[in-house]
Amino acid sequence: MMMSIYERALGDAYGKLHPLLQRKFSLHSGSGFKTVGEGTMNSIQGGKSWMKPLFTLGARRHLFFSRTWS
Repeated sequence: MMMSIYERALGDAYGKLHPLLQRKFSLHSGSGFKTVGEGTMNSIQGGKSWMKPLFTLGARRHLFFSRTWS
């Protein structure tokens, strides 16, 4: 059976997750289902300083992320 990146990263701790979280994070190319998230990101924190202008430009063009940087 193919393991998801989350299963690999968490190792034995993956088995301690709630069964619904295990299902959500068991995604891989052969899993046959997907997860869709919705919402609004209000701020971004951290990251490399040289990336800030790229994210700001992307936000202005409604490509991704918030217009507010912390």
